[in-house]
Amino acid sequence: MENCERCERLTKALTEMEAELIEAGKKISTLENRLEHAEARARRFFQKRRQAEKELAQFDREVRELVGVPASGPSTN
Repeated sequence: MENCERCERLTKALTEMEAELIEAGKKISTLENRLEHAEARARRFFQKRRQAEKELAQFDREVRELVGVPASGPSTN
C-alpha cells in the first residue's frame, strides 16, 4: 500500500514537471521568435544607416564641389 502511494506521488510530480517543461518550452519558443525579429530589425536599421552615410558623403562631396572647397577641408594658409 505504501509503495502505491509513493508511485502515485511520483507520477503526480512527474506530470507537474512535464507541464512546467511544456510551458517553459513555449516561453523559449516565444523568446526565440522575438530575438529573430529583433535581429531582423537591427539588420534593416544598420543597412539603412550605411545607406544614409553613403548618401551624406555623396551630398558632402557635391556641396564641396559646388562651393569650391577641397574634399580634405579648407586650407588654413
